[in-house]
Parts: sequence; structure tokens; C-alpha cells
Amino acid sequence: MIDLNDENSIKEADKGQVVASIQALPSQISQAWGEARKVQFPADYRQVKNILIDGMGGSGLGPELIAYVYRDQLKAPLTVLHDYNLPAFADSNTLVIISSYSGTTEEPLNLVGQALAADCKITAVTEGRDLGDFLTKNNLPGYIFKATANPSEQPRFGLGYSVAGILGLLEALGLLTIGDSEISATEAYLKSFTQNLAPNALTSDNKVKSLATALSASQIAVVSGEFLSGNAHIFANQINENAKNFADYFLLSELDHHLLEGLGYPLDLKSKLNFVLLNSPLYSEKIAKRLGLTKEILEKQGYQNFIINLEA
Repeated sequence: MIDLNDENSIKEADKGQVVASIQALPSQISQAWGEARKVQFPADYRQVKNILIDGMGGSGLGPELIAYVYRDQLKAPLTVLHDYNLPAFADSNTLVIISSYSGTTEEPLNLVGQALAADCKITAVTEGRDLGDFLTKNNLPGYIFKATANPSEQPRFGLGYSVAGILGLLEALGLLTIGDSEISATEAYLKSFTQNLAPNALTSDNKVKSLATALSASQIAVVSGEFLSGNAHIFANQINENAKNFADYFLLSELDHHLLEGLGYPLDLKSKLNFVLLNSPLYSEKIAKRLGLTKEILEKQGYQNFIINLEA
């Protein structure tokens, strides 16, 4: 592991401009939110009864976040897919949103063909290419963006386009109501947040660097619940793809009904596996209690765990 207090070492390792893309997240959100809401839809798109979003890898992260954060605000039920195939219930009352940053991923390209055959209402968030050509050929509305705020060119670092792009489409369709003030506040918070965690901040003052150091060379299990369930998925995915390290995620309270019984073996597991628990003061009383009890049980079983306390 490189010296995280050596900014030059970080720059040398960051040939893919990952830091620049992370710092550009607020700009991605601003661009996508402003552009996606301008997409024009046929009137019958507003009459859908259910929503499907299909996306793989980094392009599937935004849909996961939206599904959990906005599930109490969406005006139609939302199902997130990471798959080749359309479920049998999908029909002309179904809005299918294809989330494919590259526009070339085979699973969503396969599914969107099925969606067309099933007479679904189809739209997409994509940089173009094959998926963009599909939209154009079939005269379908969608948000085709130019990723000017993602110098890494990696979908997993372009989450602003995925999240804000899909939110913009849903808002344009009247399926979700989000004010500009909410988006602006998010952008402002992220600008401050990324500055506090910048590469030039010492590990002693940088929570991300401290956590990375503590988790180095370990297997990682991320735990969260309720509206942060999508964030646990994102956290594990980013560790998989960026650190090339094993990570998975488990959700409260389901994990309490099976995972805690499965930590006895293999005997050397506790020397390899660390837990990261995402905590929030906005959790319901029951989930907040579950998180505390889960932490206690993990500690009693000899597992090291780290809590990330999020601000309200």
C-alpha cells in the first residue's frame, strides 16, 4: 500500500484521474440534473404503472441508490435489475430505464430489445454508442450525455450522471418530485465533503485515508439498512472494482437472521474479515437498535468493525 500522506505518490498512482473524477461529482450532478429534465416524452409515458431500471456494474449503482432513497416518494413501484432478461409482468404499462454509461454493455442491450417487443415505454441514460443508436433508430426518448466532468472515463466514477440523470428523467415524467434546492444543497455539501477528504489532507485528519489504512489487506463486509441499503451496494462495488479487493454487503435487519450464525467457521475468518457499519441518525428506531446490537455481537465473536457515522 502506498504512503497516503505522500501526495506525490498518490498522483503517481492515480494515472487514471480518479481523484479528479471524485472531486467533479458535484459538477456531474449539476450537468445531468439540468440536462435530463429537458428530455421530452410522449404523453403516454406519464401513465405507466411500474418502473424497471436495468444496469450493470458501475452503471447499476445509481439505480440502487435511487430505489432505496426515494422508495417512499416514487409514484410507481420501482424494480432494479442487473440482468439480461425482462420480467414477465413488463408490458405497455411499464417504464423501462436502461442505465448504461458506455452504451455497449450486453445485458441491458439484450433486455432493451425485449422491452421493445413487449411494448414497454423505454428511455435510457447513456453516453451513446450502441444504446444511443437503438434510441435513435426506434425514435425513443433518452438522456444521452457528454461526460465532460468524468476525466477518468470510468462509469463507476460517473455516478453523478447515473443518479442525477435518472432522477431528472423521473422528475420530467412526474414520477418523482425533487426541488432544485435539494439538488443544489447536495452539490454544496459534496463540494465541502470532497475538500475535507482531499489527497493533501493527512491520514490523521482524513477519515477515508484512516479507514483505507485500517482495512488494507482484509476482506470487507459492509452493513447498512433502510435508505442506505443502496450505499452499501455502492461501497462494496467500489472496493471490488477500484481496490481489486473482496467486499460484499449485508442489510439490516435480514443479516441478523442468518449472517451472525455463519461467522463461526472457518476458524481463521475473524483474522481476515472486517466489518464496516454505515450508521445514520435518520434510521428508524428499530434499525438503529439493530445496528448497535449487531456491532456488539460482532465484537463478542472477535470481529473487528468500523462504524461510519453519517450526518443528518
